[in-house]
Amino acid sequence: MDILMASSSISVPRGTRDLAGEEAAAFVRLEEVSRKVFQLHKYSEVRTPVFESSELFKRSLGETSDVVEKEMFSFLDRGEREFSLRPEGTAGVVRYFLENKLYLKGSYHRLFYSGPMFRAERPQAGRYRQFWQIGAEYFGDPEATADADTVFIVSRILSEFGIGDFTVQINSLGCNNCRPKYKEALLQYLKGKEKLLSEESLKRMKLNPLRVLDSKEDGPKLQDAPQMKQFLCADCADKFRRFTGLLENSGFKFEENPKLVRGLDYYTGTVFEIVSPVLGAQNAVAAGGRYDNLVEFLGGPPTPAVGFALGMDRVVEAHFLNREKTGVEKSLIDTCCVIPMTEEAVKLAFDLAQMLRHKGLAVPPVQSYKKKLKNQLSSAAEIGAKWAILIGEDEIKAKYYSVKNLVTREQSQVAQGQIFDFVMPTQ
Repeated sequence: MDILMASSSISVPRGTRDLAGEEAAAFVRLEEVSRKVFQLHKYSEVRTPVFESSELFKRSLGETSDVVEKEMFSFLDRGEREFSLRPEGTAGVVRYFLENKLYLKGSYHRLFYSGPMFRAERPQAGRYRQFWQIGAEYFGDPEATADADTVFIVSRILSEFGIGDFTVQINSLGCNNCRPKYKEALLQYLKGKEKLLSEESLKRMKLNPLRVLDSKEDGPKLQDAPQMKQFLCADCADKFRRFTGLLENSGFKFEENPKLVRGLDYYTGTVFEIVSPVLGAQNAVAAGGRYDNLVEFLGGPPTPAVGFALGMDRVVEAHFLNREKTGVEKSLIDTCCVIPMTEEAVKLAFDLAQMLRHKGLAVPPVQSYKKKLKNQLSSAAEIGAKWAILIGEDEIKAKYYSVKNLVTREQSQVAQGQIFDFVMPTQ
């Protein structure tokens, strides 16, 4: 009797919950949908430990970030070494990338992960101390096509899972050349408004003034704050223009949000956030962006990178609130690479890659037209691609594609309207 009474007083830790029944089934289906989309974009899975050296997170996320300052579950092991339960996934994947010297094993690496994350924050609606994320990291590609492809991946996961009503917000945080000028202008603007700001924003103002714009309490008071877009250097402005151009050319709907800054210090350049209107105040279901300096900052070679994380808890909650039933089953068939050979061909190649994936073909992200064709074809062969679709100046003018069969080495000219029939195998 005493044993029964003692056991009945043990409950799930505050800020966590058990997943079972319909909710657990939804988590499994979300993972399945995600894996199918990642396979279509030629990502491979990595599973990192749920705890790492605390130093990794402090250096990656920034000493002044809320996560490092007050939200990490940290502990000392028997050797008095400090470890922390992972609060997010990117830092661990970058550590894996560096420790295994993947930068020596090819130009591009696309990795995805899923699993629990931990933050010692105050539990509230939409926020848990143990929560689940699905995320992806794309190393080695500085082009706007990688940014756009990343947004397309997370959007497709949400759509195929049944989250039809969401908004994609985008912004650029600039680079180390233009961001300091913006920080200085923002700080000057904020110095005249200290009486309007909360204690938290005043602290952020001293440590990282951009984070004041991210404040739920004070952000709405700062409608006339200077915008980062006004301070972008020519290179950052051009990259952001190419990024938005790819989205617009594909008919993808998005909103520019000049106050979107993200809470982690490693972000540079493009950032984005996806929100669902059914979730109330805690409405972000996914977010990400570029972090071109992080690999080098942690001791590796200069490596451009872009990624995202999707909050499984909130996506599943939005799914149940929407009660949408979706899930088109598509089988993976052959792998096909689309290779632009001129700058003009990039948008056409990017759109074609999207359409091929919707037909069920696995297509890796479109690479830079500046890369040598021989190297692009070698990369395509290495990942087991059957087809390489080449788009250059002649192809655009004559409205055809040059299609190379990487198995037989034969090359054909295929009219644009017949490309799907040509590369899709007979059922």
